[in-house]
Amino acid sequence: YKRVIALKPDQFAPYNNLGNVYRKLRRLRESIQCYEKALSLSPQSAVVWINLGIVLKDAGQYDQAETIFQKVIKLDPNQSQAHSALAGLYRMKGNLQAAIVAYRKAVEVEPENPILLNNLGNALMDARLYNECLVCFNRAVRLKPDYALAYSNLGAAYTFMGRSEEGIPYFRKALELDPANESAINNLLFALNYVGKCSKEELYAEHCRFEELFGARYRARWRPHSNERDPQRRLKVGYVSGDLRNHAVARFVEPIFKNHNRTQFELYAYSNCLQEDETTEHLKGYFDHWRCVVPYTDDELAELIRQDGIDILVDLSGHTALNRLLVFARKPAPVQFTMIGYMQTTGLKAIDYRITDTVLDDPATDPQRFSSEKLVYLKSGAAPFQPPPNAPEVNDLPALANGHITYASFNNLAKATPKVYETWAAILHQVPDARMLMVGNRETILKEFSAFGIDESRLEILPRQPVAEYYRLHHRVDFILDTFPYTGGTTNLIALWMGIPYVTLKGNSGVSRAGAGILRLLPFLKELVSDTTEEYISKAVSMARNLEQLAEWRKSMRPVLAGKFDWMAKRFTEELEEAYRKAWGEWCTTPQTGA
Repeated sequence: YKRVIALKPDQFAPYNNLGNVYRKLRRLRESIQCYEKALSLSPQSAVVWINLGIVLKDAGQYDQAETIFQKVIKLDPNQSQAHSALAGLYRMKGNLQAAIVAYRKAVEVEPENPILLNNLGNALMDARLYNECLVCFNRAVRLKPDYALAYSNLGAAYTFMGRSEEGIPYFRKALELDPANESAINNLLFALNYVGKCSKEELYAEHCRFEELFGARYRARWRPHSNERDPQRRLKVGYVSGDLRNHAVARFVEPIFKNHNRTQFELYAYSNCLQEDETTEHLKGYFDHWRCVVPYTDDELAELIRQDGIDILVDLSGHTALNRLLVFARKPAPVQFTMIGYMQTTGLKAIDYRITDTVLDDPATDPQRFSSEKLVYLKSGAAPFQPPPNAPEVNDLPALANGHITYASFNNLAKATPKVYETWAAILHQVPDARMLMVGNRETILKEFSAFGIDESRLEILPRQPVAEYYRLHHRVDFILDTFPYTGGTTNLIALWMGIPYVTLKGNSGVSRAGAGILRLLPFLKELVSDTTEEYISKAVSMARNLEQLAEWRKSMRPVLAGKFDWMAKRFTEELEEAYRKAWGEWCTTPQTGA
């Protein structure tokens, strides 16, 4: 292209094409310059304007990109690519309604474009409009039968609807079509935790497949680290997460950031989420350095981490959304940990350690066999918890005034499998005057309960609530029914903070034991841990006949928890820092080969 430009410098097309090449090479500044030169020669070229907007978005210049996309649409409302690019920007910022409107306009222009249909489906899925997104994804794969990404999204939609078993074949189909589809394998691994039908051996093998498909390719590229091998010096610790915002993970990581010994540890945040909020601004105050890494490719972020001289890099996401596991696969830091966001192995050999406790990974069952990382047990638990400061006071037991018990589940309904609904329905049948309060997709919940003979009149189903309203909903609840095999974490802790106990079913995996682990905080609730669904049903039913006990527990729980949460935060952080220091000392005394 440079040779063409040298021969005919007055044509815009070679500059545009050269800009495209630079963009693929991630040489964004040069790409922008080429597009700007092309526009100086052809200022009305919508294609070049769109390309410039896309590269500005890639460079993190989101406002400038949005202005350009809107300008193109104003000049030509039928520019489907501009509508789609603008929608993608809105979706990244979390403005889902605007994204859906823009994607719909793009599809109106090109109704048979499978890529646009898939993009619209993604935005609808983010907005929890699951039936509508299924229509889009199914149309996309009919138009393009080898469209791996759309198959993966079909699986994700079914998983979010609590129908993981239906979703898993779509993830496998996506991987069959495109073995390098990282999204599909992340979603598959997460969905397998929901279903709970894999043995430990099978689940571990699936996670090791992630290493085979993705991690192994980077091992030959691992480079030695130049970090100073001093076991006692102040260490640079980097935390990588897409959830440093109003998200469940933030409630667990804030106590760590808050209690870190800043004379011994210099903290770096690598935030992979553009949707910053009040929680984000609050968390920033705990860090010496804050990096928004959304625009960075995995190679670029790995190089940034090396340049920052990070000694210990910590993954807080595992195989959940917005993870950057493939950055860890490149081994940018000499010591790498994973914890909190995913109560399971990552499968990556590049991650050295995983933080856990004796409940999630019972030493008697030899859990190290099923972890690619070395397990590090902390006596204070697998994570501390920061209770919400704006939660309302605990109220009296509602059943005393209502004359009937109100059960509830506030977990993500992706965790509510058909077996869970069957169990909940059995409880409602045995307690005929009981009610059930839930937050989620009304059509899905009604369909699931109706299959087991539960009338709509006994259910109150609300859409997703603002945080303050969600807390207040607890004032209407007497007892919580936990999901299984993927039990609740944050929702269970908030329920206890609001004075509401819950029944849980303890399984064999970390995700199926979290509910039981949390109840250890209040030993008088240990009787609510069940080993079978029959026991789970019996315990939930008995609570409807023991309102005095519920009322007594309700008053006593928060005062006990307040002291424990504060102690746990400090002790957990001390133990974690000891683990960091020990791991660092081991690296300092180990001869370096490769990484």
